[in-house]
Amino acid sequence: MRASMVKSLPSLFAVKDTARRERRAKVLPWEIVPYGLVSLKIMLDFAAEQFYRISASLMKFSIVPQLILEPEAGQEFVSAISATEIHCRNLGLEFSANQATTIRNYLLGSQRKIPALKSLCEELQRRMSEELEANAFCYIPKHKLKFCDRGWLTDTSLPQGVIEEFQSAGRCYACGENTACVFHLMRTADWGLRRVAVSLGIVYDARNWRGIGEAITRKMELKYQQKSSDWRKAEPFYAEILTDIQALGRGHRNPVLHELEKKYDENQALYMLGVVESFALHVLKHIPE
Repeated sequence: MRASMVKSLPSLFAVKDTARRERRAKVLPWEIVPYGLVSLKIMLDFAAEQFYRISASLMKFSIVPQLILEPEAGQEFVSAISATEIHCRNLGLEFSANQATTIRNYLLGSQRKIPALKSLCEELQRRMSEELEANAFCYIPKHKLKFCDRGWLTDTSLPQGVIEEFQSAGRCYACGENTACVFHLMRTADWGLRRVAVSLGIVYDARNWRGIGEAITRKMELKYQQKSSDWRKAEPFYAEILTDIQALGRGHRNPVLHELEKKYDENQALYMLGVVESFALHVLKHIPE
């Protein structure tokens, strides 16, 4: 390195330590609502400019010797390193940002060697690649997006706990976890059956749905004269509930809970989303909160 260049280094690298003081300027969109939806547009709006600037800086790093030997270019290199540190922190690449800090501190030190600097820059590139690969995002097909939002429920007067189970079922369906979707739906069905049991004046046992069906059947089998006027009015509703119990309990609840080999495909899960939603709303309409 030329003697004149060595003398000019103190002023050349006398930059403000803005990168150290300035922590992450933006909150990562996927940290604002963990496990929520982040559109491709939001990700690009947030990260594209940062990534572009880092990439441009890395292009400069590939010609470090020429940059260091010229004062003006050297200043540009230091500015690029400082900016890269900030951009890395904005993207949540903390290890990469720390490496950028190390490079900047090395430039401000008294022992500056081109081979060592190039090695530091190569390490920065390696860290950035690893950290970017470590952040994974799940793609949700467009036709499933509505199931990640409570807006797909036709009636939000359902209890909050039931809505949350529907939300979980919807997210599982959207993510391709069809069996898990049906599992959450069976928890929702349990809520509806519990309300039916209370309306019948019988004890509910979540381990066995047949008790409710048997109670309804006994009442339906009574002679017309033995049925109260209230039951006569309500009997059509309970007849429908009996059909639902038989279909859900035999075809879905027991298998999804007790049969490990039982799996559901996308069409079956979508069908069950509609069936259980209708069942829950049907119960709520006839047995309101």
